[in-house]
Amino acid sequence: MRFRLRLFVPLLGLLLLLPMMPLSAAVLYSNGPITGNITAWTVDGDHNITDSFQLSSPSTITGVIFGAWGYTGRTGLWADWAITSTPFGPPLASGESTLSNTFLFHNSQGADVSQESFTIPALFLNPGTYWLELDDTMTTGGYWFWWDQNNGPSQAQRVSSYDGASISSESFQILGSAEAVPEPGSPGLLVSGTVVMILALVGKRNSRRQR
Repeated sequence: MRFRLRLFVPLLGLLLLLPMMPLSAAVLYSNGPITGNITAWTVDGDHNITDSFQLSSPSTITGVIFGAWGYTGRTGLWADWAITSTPFGPPLASGESTLSNTFLFHNSQGADVSQESFTIPALFLNPGTYWLELDDTMTTGGYWFWWDQNNGPSQAQRVSSYDGASISSESFQILGSAEAVPEPGSPGLLVSGTVVMILALVGKRNSRRQR
């Protein structure tokens, strides 16, 4: 009997923890593919761009991928970014992150199109609408990037020292992990089912002893 209880007690603990375990890192939001041939918006410290994204479950953001246009042969070095709850609002998190580069192609407008990615410190967010803001970028040779426009479902805005406006949205993905959200009442049902199973085994063993 002691052996069975020693087996089922940790199993019960594991079952209780399962609904709270996060899923592996994944794409939490995608605003569509990198097009590289529509147009792009300057991100140079004076011209800032922000795009909305939605989270459907409690999530931890750990990285960003975005499409960029750059001068021929230039490689991305870093990007200043922010995550906000309103366009250009107070940052929930912000920083300057090193870029990882993947060259895609040279487009018809004379720019090198690339996929740029960077990591951010783990940021937990509840379900809702948020904004990815790129404030500044830098490439080799002291130049900047343009953020690739792909006309995705996101809302987008730009602002500079002299004007601002709504624009068509840009190519990007939000990376991280989403917590599994159990159905209402499922933890209680899981516990109840496990307890019933243990009691049935105990009762069966006791009946054997009485024979």
